[in-house]
Parts: sequence; C-alpha cells; structure tokens
Amino acid sequence: AGIIRECVAELILQPEQNAQISTTIKDNEFSFKSDRESIKRLLRNLIDNAVRASGTSGHVHVSCDFSNAGLIIQVSDDGPGIAPDDRTRIFERFWQGGKTTYAPHVGTGLYLCKRIVDRLSGTISFESVPAKGTCFTVFIPHI
Repeated sequence: AGIIRECVAELILQPEQNAQISTTIKDNEFSFKSDRESIKRLLRNLIDNAVRASGTSGHVHVSCDFSNAGLIIQVSDDGPGIAPDDRTRIFERFWQGGKTTYAPHVGTGLYLCKRIVDRLSGTISFESVPAKGTCFTVFIPHI
C-alpha cells in the first residue's frame, strides 16, 4: 500500500497536474513480495494516463486492495473513454488511439503496463464508457 501512496503523492506534486486524485487504499497485513520498481512504474503509467485523459478539471480514483491471492489495483478516470474501435489496440506499442485532447506522448505507457503485468504473472483489463470514463483493473498474484 505504501507504493501506491508514494506514487499518488509524487503525481499530485507535479505542477502541470490539475486533476483531482482520490484514493481508497487498504493496508495489507502481510508483505507483498514483488518487484517494487515494476509496481511503481505500472502505477505511474496508469495514473499519468488517467490524469491526462481526465483533463484539467477531471477526477481520477486509485484503489488498492489485497486478498489472499494477491494485489488488486484499479485506476479510473472521468475522461472521454476509449472508443470501441480503439479497444483492441490499447496495449499495442507506440499506439496512441484516436483524437486526443492532451499532450502527445510516445504511446508506450499502456504497452509497458501490459508487459510488467505479464512478467509478474498478473492480468490487466479495462472497462470504458464513452463520455463517462475508463477504469483499468490490475491483478498481481502473490509470488
């Protein structure tokens, strides 16, 4: 849980960040033995994408829960959502989707998220509603 709090705190302190970020983070009762740096990179990419998608007056929510099986992270935003035609390509390297209203980027954030989650034997999925937002869910099992 400390990793998630740390990542959120870092992103809130960025001067260009105007979106509101809220959290629901449950402390774990056991040590999560996974690659801390990979988890931090995963979180930073997901939160940064959500912040950019939600715009200057948007809202991003980050939740973290631990189960006996592993770590569950959800990052949701109230941005424009992901167009149905773009959903099959969302984790492709260098792919940036259709029209965006935020600063251009390289298109590697979600690709790297998928690679990290795969390397940790986890899963990443998303639900998106046009004009309402997107929620990414990550599960990383205890190793």
